[in-house]
Amino acid sequence: MKISLEYIILGISEIEEKTKNSAMVYCAPGKNDIDFFLEMCEFFEKSTDSERQKIFETLKCKNGMLNRLLGLVFESAENLKKTGDVFWLQTGLTAAKIQGDRLDSRDYLLALTELYFASKEAGIDPDHFFENAKGSIPSNFKDYAVVKNRI
Repeated sequence: MKISLEYIILGISEIEEKTKNSAMVYCAPGKNDIDFFLEMCEFFEKSTDSERQKIFETLKCKNGMLNRLLGLVFESAENLKKTGDVFWLQTGLTAAKIQGDRLDSRDYLLALTELYFASKEAGIDPDHFFENAKGSIPSNFKDYAVVKNRI
């Protein structure tokens, strides 16, 4: 099935309706929704600037979805540690770009830090991936205090 922008927008709205909004706990997508989130990440990476802008607009005030996206970054870090598969580094970075640091900057940086160090644990040099991620991902992330304090 070819994934379309309409499919992504509809999925965002449907999941938001059934998602609890909490900034106290970040939750990865549930097993019924994970496929959609992976499809959304794949679509986002291949999308045009105007399609990305439409996704960002659709996510405005959808804190449940933004919560799940940040949860996916944390979950990607865990999966990366378990599998060593670069797919999870790429998925986590894409989820972070889509989430765009729109809930709590501190939690956003912590999620990126977990992903960064999970890639190191998996034997993958994260610097190249972070430097080329663009969007809301700082290209000089390795120089952030949150990273330097863990070294």
